[in-house]
Amino acid sequence: MKLKNKYPIITFILNQQLFKILLLIVILYAIYAGFIYGNTSLDTVDTLLINFSTLWSTIFIFLIITIISVSITKILKEMSVFKIRATNKSKEISQIVKYVVICSFIYLFIFCFLQIIIILFTHGFVRSDSPYVDLYGLPSLYFLFFLIRYIVITILYAILVTCFAYLLPRFITIPLFIIVAFSLYFYSYDFYKVAVDLFDTKLYIGYYYSIVPYGSFITEVFCSSFYILLLSFLYLLIKKIFFSPFMTNIRILPVILKNDFLSLKNNKKKLILVFLCFIIFLAIFRLVTNTYYDDSFIYYHFGLKMDQSTDIVSIFMFLIYIFTFIYIAYYLFVKDIIYQVSNYFLRMNSSTWYLYKSLSILIITIVLKLIYYLLLSIIVFYFTGSISNIWFYFIIDIVFTTFLQQALILIGYTRIFLKIITIGIVIITFLYVGISIIDIGSKVWLLLGIISLFIILFFVECQNKNYLLFEREVHE
Repeated sequence: MKLKNKYPIITFILNQQLFKILLLIVILYAIYAGFIYGNTSLDTVDTLLINFSTLWSTIFIFLIITIISVSITKILKEMSVFKIRATNKSKEISQIVKYVVICSFIYLFIFCFLQIIIILFTHGFVRSDSPYVDLYGLPSLYFLFFLIRYIVITILYAILVTCFAYLLPRFITIPLFIIVAFSLYFYSYDFYKVAVDLFDTKLYIGYYYSIVPYGSFITEVFCSSFYILLLSFLYLLIKKIFFSPFMTNIRILPVILKNDFLSLKNNKKKLILVFLCFIIFLAIFRLVTNTYYDDSFIYYHFGLKMDQSTDIVSIFMFLIYIFTFIYIAYYLFVKDIIYQVSNYFLRMNSSTWYLYKSLSILIITIVLKLIYYLLLSIIVFYFTGSISNIWFYFIIDIVFTTFLQQALILIGYTRIFLKIITIGIVIITFLYVGISIIDIGSKVWLLLGIISLFIILFFVECQNKNYLLFEREVHE
């Protein structure tokens, strides 16, 4: 009665027909496993361990936990009374996880308790001087540790299944974790390699349902505890990434992206077409008037290479190429501030909008560069009969362009001291990295780090209460 009053949702879940059937299946299998797998002449603790580490018992409990987690997630996602209580996705998944943990523990307790009772009463309390399994001379303590680890890791597994069940459709989640369950059957365990320190921690979850040799009991405790922390951290990471306000409101991104594409199509279509036509015409002209082709010629023409021997036409191509994408980023960033304040800034804070807008600009930049590279590759192939390896530099080109776009945004929309800092960073970066895209190479990681720094600086600026980036902004 207390359970019903304290946890009405748990009572509602367990009263569902599916969960009554699952409970019956768990009871029947536990009785079967206790009598069949426990029917040995070994030491009692050995028998208990072998019973719980049996392959088919592990597969069975994985399948049951998967069904429980997916079913509870589905029930609670569709329960309007439950959803009203959850103010955001992070709290909602936390509540679902809580009920999954409680229900999973109930079923696990019944599963384990029945088997232990059956084995103890049918097998007796047999002690052997030469146990089948080396239990560090601590058989009872080791079994208690094994059982606690068994339950904890199974519950953490249920939590991870719940997260996937929330994020993915059932027709994907269920087959996925059925494959995970039966992977235990196909995975070959290495029982001969003894784990002697923390660095030997097994990453495959199936190991923790088997009796694997460790150098000492303390080593096994530490490795198992570390693995439990890893699973816990994985859950927290998934929750932070996929259930944060940014990800739960990611549906806003397609709206901004569609708006930006339509705005470019309606207002800047001629500019983009003129740029592409000019590039294509000049490429054809230079390829027709030159009889010798090599990669350097292609790089110069694409605006990817700049050095002392670069001709004036290639410099001109580089400037047009770079400033076209900088201008597109500037236009997409500014248009919302000038014309669409009420559409966005009354619904989200400036830092959230900036992140969505930056993603939109990045996606549009990638699409336009794909078209640019594809057209010029076709032209080069037509005239030379070979494809240049310019696609190798495509990612570097994207990173370099994004670096310039983010620098322009910081210079244009921050306070004076941040403008000075940004200009200084850009100058130092050019002196160290250069402006030749194909010569950046491994220094691309430095550019990625600076882009991250630019994003952090803009976030800090958005949070500054003394400076409102947008006149009509409403802070959440």
